[in-house]
Amino acid sequence: MLLELKNLSKAYHRSEGPLPILTEANLSLAANEFASIQGPSGCGKSTILLISGGLLKPDEGDVLIDGKDPYKLGSSESTSLRAAKVGFVFQQFYLIPYLTVIDNIMAPILAVGQNRALATERARKAMARFKLTERSNHLPSELSAGECQRTALARALLNQPSLLLADEPTGNLDPDNAGIVLDAMTEFADSGGAVLLVTHDESAAERAGRRFRIENGHLSESGG
Repeated sequence: MLLELKNLSKAYHRSEGPLPILTEANLSLAANEFASIQGPSGCGKSTILLISGGLLKPDEGDVLIDGKDPYKLGSSESTSLRAAKVGFVFQQFYLIPYLTVIDNIMAPILAVGQNRALATERARKAMARFKLTERSNHLPSELSAGECQRTALARALLNQPSLLLADEPTGNLDPDNAGIVLDAMTEFADSGGAVLLVTHDESAAERAGRRFRIENGHLSESGG
């Protein structure tokens, strides 16, 4: 399995008492699987995605990314695991405003020691794939929303991860750009990766072969 979530529970602690977000959630994804999670705002969709990617420790339960629990590794080992195995795509893009498109795409893998020449070669291929070549030296402020999200997706896929985690990646996009993003995710899963997509968009969720829903902290599979 590329991702295993076992009996996850998470609550946010407030002065008036804990607010349960997830209760004994279970999910597993193998290679070639594309899964979506839907549910009302504030139900824990983003929380489960952050936990899945090793960015938010659960209160209880286990997370395995390709067989390793990032929360039981040292800080550097956990960072290396995420860098090698996980790609993240978010609705807000999270591009670095003072870096060009090509430098934004390369930034994460350069940060973990990737050779610049190899990173540049991969980035140029990714820009060609996502029709960004003519934008390579532009800053994020000079891009459309669709171009920003395609840049973010190219960045997420550059290190050839096995797991892609996407939080509302089509939320700010027109139908054409949303289609490009979803096509790329489908291709990623078809090529041996696993995709976990959080979305409010029914048409995006329909792309997934497996569909989950969160209600009142409980995660259940609803069928494809």
